[in-house]
Amino acid sequence: MGTWKLVEKPAGAVPINNKWVFAKKRNKEGVLTKYKARLVAKGCAQRLGHDYIETHSPVMRLETIRAILAIAPTWKLLIQQMDVKGAYLNGTLKECVYMQQPEGFADGTGRVCLLIKTLYGLKQARHEWNIEFDTNSGDKAIPAYVPTPVHISGASEMISQSSQYGSMTFFCSQQRSDL
Repeated sequence: MGTWKLVEKPAGAVPINNKWVFAKKRNKEGVLTKYKARLVAKGCAQRLGHDYIETHSPVMRLETIRAILAIAPTWKLLIQQMDVKGAYLNGTLKECVYMQQPEGFADGTGRVCLLIKTLYGLKQARHEWNIEFDTNSGDKAIPAYVPTPVHISGASEMISQSSQYGSMTFFCSQQRSDL
C-alpha cells in the first residue's frame, strides 16, 4: 500500500510509537461478523516543527450545512453526499515522520518506519486529507474555509458549494444559465 518504508533510524530522529486498536463488529442480532484492527500512531508525542507544521483543516458548522440544505430547493441545486472510508489514510505526508515498527511486524533490525501516508492519530492527518481532497476535486468543489457561500466557476458557469463535516462532504451544484 505504500504507507511506510523501513529505513535506518537517522541520528537525532525520535520515532513516535503506535498501537493496535481492535474491534469486534456484530450484526443487528448481536452475532459476531468480523474482527477489525487499526494501526494508530501516538501523535501526542509529535513535536511541532519536527514531525508536523500545520494541523488546520476547515470544517463547516452544522448550522451552515443546514442553511445550504435549506436554500438548495429554492436555487434548484443538486445535492450529493460522499462518505470516504478511511479518509485520513489517503493523505500524503510532506514532513519526515518516523514511527517504531508495529507490534507483530518488527523484523528485529532496529530500523524504523518512514511514514509516506498519514495514519490515524497523526496531528496533521486531517490537514493532509483536506489537501488531497482539494487537489483532486478540481472546480467541482471549493474548500470549506472560503468565506463566500457560493463559488462561481467561470469555465462551466457552475455554482458549487462543498462542506466538510468530519469525513462527510456535501456538494451542491447546478448549471445556471442566468449567470
